[in-house]
Amino acid sequence: MINASLSKANRAGKVFCIVFSCAAAFSALFAILFFVLQVVVGESVFSDPALAVGAIYSLVETAVMFAVYVLCARLAYDVSRGMTPFCKVQVKRITRAGWLMLAFTLLGLVWDPITSPILASSSSLAVGFEGGQDSIDFHINFGALVATGAFFLFSYILNYGKTLQELADETA
Repeated sequence: MINASLSKANRAGKVFCIVFSCAAAFSALFAILFFVLQVVVGESVFSDPALAVGAIYSLVETAVMFAVYVLCARLAYDVSRGMTPFCKVQVKRITRAGWLMLAFTLLGLVWDPITSPILASSSSLAVGFEGGQDSIDFHINFGALVATGAFFLFSYILNYGKTLQELADETA
């Protein structure tokens, strides 16, 4: 029974490793294509302030997600090789992913009020408390916020499992 469970965990680890590795590769490809298209088209997106703001935010988001995918792929790879997820290395990886997501979420909270006047002045749609040129767009990325909570919760669960495993090893 235990061998069957470990075998399932190994297979799931392989699948998740492939999925997260593909997601990381796609994120890297997205960033590379962005810069290649800048050169091919010959017109920089950074010449327009509104486009530059969006491009920078998108590149930061891509970099954060790339790092999170790599951390998750490394955890899944270790599980696929039969390593326990209940160890200090895995807890650190998942906690690091949580901190990255939290930093990205907080960046969004700061980024939007600063950049919404730029977007509003360049005739983009801005929704705020008042309509008009000076409205401030305030945006909370709930997806990133929920993912942040999930990573910290998962980190806590792995840490708790690590503690239980250490206690079981001492009594055996």
